[in-house]
Order: sequence, then structure tokens, then C-alpha cells
Amino acid sequence: MKKLSMVGSLLAGLLLMFSVSGNAQVSRQYSANVPFDFNVNNKLMKAGEYTLGPTSGITNQRAIALSSDSGKTAIVGQAAIGSSQGDVKGTMTFTKSGDEWVLQSIETPGFALKLKSNKTGVKIVASASDAPESKTIILQN
Repeated sequence: MKKLSMVGSLLAGLLLMFSVSGNAQVSRQYSANVPFDFNVNNKLMKAGEYTLGPTSGITNQRAIALSSDSGKTAIVGQAAIGSSQGDVKGTMTFTKSGDEWVLQSIETPGFALKLKSNKTGVKIVASASDAPESKTIILQN
């Protein structure tokens, strides 16, 4: 009985150790300086410093949160989180819709997220020359 208890404790300790190290690999936070006001999911975000990353959870499907240095947070969407090892930088891509910039996609080593366009205010593209203006911002690890 004592041996069974010891083996159970050892297994629980190993499981805890591996789950903590696995979670550390997928919870990387990124930062970015966005020099213009923009919309994400119909929420206006002001120009400034932002932190981006997955929320905590026990599965690999996690909400992606975007937080400003002023404390405003927006849930951007949900993505499958993978290993984010290495020093590869991520990107945030914005497109211009009318007079507003809209967050279009986020790509990092650990996850990728494409956002749906706001149906109102989106111009129908007639030709390649009418393609919307876009800007890409490099994320910092």
C-alpha cells in the first residue's frame, strides 16, 4: 500500500511538471506599438502600446486577448495554440476601410488568426488596382 501511494505521488508530480512546462511554451505574450487608432471586432482601440497573447486555459483552443497599456482589453478571437519556441517574430496586419484601420490578421509562431471583416463599410473590390491599403506591424517577443 505504501509503495502504491509513493508511485501515485511520483506520477502526479511528473504530470504536474510536464503540464507546467508545456503551458509555458504556449503562453508567450507579444507586444506591439500600433501608431494609429484601429478597430477590432467593432471596438475602437487607440494608438499605443499593446500586449497580445492567448488567455490561460487547459486545452489548445484559447481566446486571444489584446490589451492596451491604458488597461483596455479586447478578445480578438479564438485560435488553436501550438508550440511557440524560437525567436521568430509575429505580425499584426491591418487594412484600411474608409477612414478607419481594421485589424485583419495575427500570425505568430504559436498561433494564427484571421478576422472576419466588418460587413458595413467594406467596399467591394472591383479590380486589383482597387485593393485596400494595408499595414503590417512586427510583434516583439
